[in-house]
Amino acid sequence: MALNEVNVVILVGGPGQSSLRDIAGHSVSLLPVPGYRHCLHAWFEIVQRMDPVNKIHVLTGRPDDKRVIGAAAGEWDAGHLGQTGVHADHNDHRGTAGALRDFATSLNYSSDLLVIEGNRIPPGNPEALFDLEYDREDVIGVLGRDRSFQPSGLFLMKNRILDLIPEIGFFDLKEQLIPRALERGERILVRPTGEGGNRISDRTSYLRGVRELGARALGPAARGPWIADGSHVHEDADVKTGTLVSEGCRIGANSVVKDSVLLEGAVIGADCLIVDSVIKGGITLAPGTKVVRGAPYEGDSSMLETSVLS
Repeated sequence: MALNEVNVVILVGGPGQSSLRDIAGHSVSLLPVPGYRHCLHAWFEIVQRMDPVNKIHVLTGRPDDKRVIGAAAGEWDAGHLGQTGVHADHNDHRGTAGALRDFATSLNYSSDLLVIEGNRIPPGNPEALFDLEYDREDVIGVLGRDRSFQPSGLFLMKNRILDLIPEIGFFDLKEQLIPRALERGERILVRPTGEGGNRISDRTSYLRGVRELGARALGPAARGPWIADGSHVHEDADVKTGTLVSEGCRIGANSVVKDSVLLEGAVIGADCLIVDSVIKGGITLAPGTKVVRGAPYEGDSSMLETSVLS
């Protein structure tokens, strides 16, 4: 195709406060995933391999997140020749499309844009967006979809679509911008982008995404566990499949952890049971603690061992 240059904008950190963000203490885009330090780095690695991509920018709707996201981007950027930038949208109630227009205008962008929802697990084939039909004059964009025909969080758009976004007021990308473009007679292609693309919105969707990305990214280690080098697991502990252990974590003797994520610095005492849960970073769980599906468990754990731990 004749596409020469695309600038990537990764949208993260909307104004909402989810239970998962409460646990993490930061944008869900910075949650760890198998094969990458966190989800944002996974997006960086994937899009920087696409030939048309020029610059990668992260746009957050929460100015208080800019510092920590900037540090994460800088950590990756140190080996990639200054390819990324982090920006905060300071205008309240502009919506995703409104914030995108303000951002692109501030940088005088004339290139096409690949817009990514950074709070999603990257799909398996994002390159499918670069379709030959995109070069047609009547085509204004390409929208990615997953195998269930749901959006996968990717939208390749020609720069002129920004002219359809009002200068003031709230304007959403999916609910308002795309319908307006279609009403004006523009074509938007829909292309399958493979497995993945699921939104990370709560404990269940995050743990499902961890297992899915691990299955796609890590070959023989597809089912886990995935244990960071800087963590310590007692030789008598049992860390089972579907579990991701982050940097600086410690797991005590005779503890069992399955289908869970331990965020950075979590300490699990001896004889604990952790199942289908996300454990907050830096927390210390007393010996004998049981956490199942994100909540303390007071029942008979022998029932759990036969039903979900085998």
